[in-house]
Amino acid sequence: MSFVWRHKLLFGFLLLIAIAIGGAVSYANAILTGVMPGYLGQALNGRVTLDSASGSLFH
Repeated sequence: MSFVWRHKLLFGFLLLIAIAIGGAVSYANAILTGVMPGYLGQALNGRVTLDSASGSLFH
């Protein structure tokens, strides 16, 4: 196996891992922003609002 082939294989593998992690983070973020504001709102007596533009929580 040549150096270039090994390098391409490694790069492809790392790219797949990066895509998988990115997809998992995006999926988890969608779940958290969809589910968590309701639970946090109940826990903090409705003081949490979800900013849909940035997807972040404001207290």
